[in-house]
Amino acid sequence: STAGVVDLTVGKGTASEVTIPGTLVLEDGANDTTGPLFKIINDRGSNNGVDGDDCGTIGFYANDDAQNSQAFAEIFAEVGTAAANDEKGNLELKVATETSGALVTGLKLEGTNVADKVNATIGAGASSVTTIAGDLKITGNDIKASDGTTSITTSGANATVAGKLTATGVQSQNVRVGETAAGEIDTSTGGLTLDS
Repeated sequence: STAGVVDLTVGKGTASEVTIPGTLVLEDGANDTTGPLFKIINDRGSNNGVDGDDCGTIGFYANDDAQNSQAFAEIFAEVGTAAANDEKGNLELKVATETSGALVTGLKLEGTNVADKVNATIGAGASSVTTIAGDLKITGNDIKASDGTTSITTSGANATVAGKLTATGVQSQNVRVGETAAGEIDTSTGGLTLDS
């Protein structure tokens, strides 16, 4: 063991369950930069891990108005790829949805085959809404459509739209632009104004 470190194992076996009333506090009293670690381990009984193994789940439960115990939210981690030296993990944040109360993933983070690259999926379903308070800043240059093709490319203060730009609720006679010989929209003489 390490000086100043206390290892505590509560419960035994896969079906063990421990109830702790009140608040569980993890406190690191050492005068250093590190903090406490809450570690959840699935070691498969000391056997090799495989793709898709659950690393662990933290569930958040409360009673509904019929006094049924309901899972309202969940943090779920799994092994994406278990191959040694090529490990990739997935993390999902889930919440209960209306009618069925089933937990649905609203945020999913996925490790990739590229070092230091993480893919993120936000929302669930085509009608879900993602609200951003403040500005949206992208460090890449492309905004892609659902099929993966590039829809908008940004470069500095400029933006290029691939395909047709449609402004709904705007009458054509209220769109004032300058058109170049090549059929492009030239806003250098005064910009593009869309009047609703």
